[in-house]
Amino acid sequence: MIGRIVIGQHTVCIDLKREALVAHLFGQLIPAAHDDDAPLISVEKPITSLRRGSETRLVVDGSDNLAEAGHFDPSLVKAIARGHVWFDELVGGRAESIAQIAKRECVTDRYVSQMIEFAFVTPAVIEAVLDGRQVPDLTLRELMQK
Repeated sequence: MIGRIVIGQHTVCIDLKREALVAHLFGQLIPAAHDDDAPLISVEKPITSLRRGSETRLVVDGSDNLAEAGHFDPSLVKAIARGHVWFDELVGGRAESIAQIAKRECVTDRYVSQMIEFAFVTPAVIEAVLDGRQVPDLTLRELMQK
């Protein structure tokens, strides 16, 4: 369906194959042509490049509600979940210590301690992360400080 994607410094341009798009939208009721010279639909949008730790994220300008597009961050969700599970294990007596959890999970004590801090992130921030409404440049480090 995608003919070409060009990422520029301030824009992204996506060329869609018209026949493939129509076939997809109408459930393959219309046979898609496999002609590489078929007309394309070009969509161009302004973008902003954001650095998040070691990754770079491209954000399409004008998309205020990230949740509608489903842009939740799995690493943030995983950190919050781990923090809650490990904290509950300690409080409930299912784990004797942070060292025991670290050994079981093959991670360091420090990592477990850092993840447990996510059990204390405010409910509003957790809800935003789970709904994909967090700011696009939110990192795990910044989340630990909230």
